[in-house]
Amino acid sequence: MSEEHTPLTVALSQLKLACKKLELDSGMHKMLSLPKRSISVSIDIRMDNGAVGVFNGVRVQHWDARGPFKGGIRYSPNVTKTMLPLWQC
Repeated sequence: MSEEHTPLTVALSQLKLACKKLELDSGMHKMLSLPKRSISVSIDIRMDNGAVGVFNGVRVQHWDARGPFKGGIRYSPNVTKTMLPLWQC
């Protein structure tokens, strides 16, 4: 069975290679590969046709050592926490 190739699995693979080349210890690798914070929200909105729609959102923040977190917001019904790459969070 082959590994699923998502933006996250590719980013984690690249991180593993970089940590190996930089000779970082396993603790640093683990710190960089796991999110510092994950926030999930659900917003209820009454649509123009009177129906109520529920929209879910996720914000994953990884590393704030160099200042405030930054990154874009992704709008897609198919996005999950496991799909968000490190550079996007």
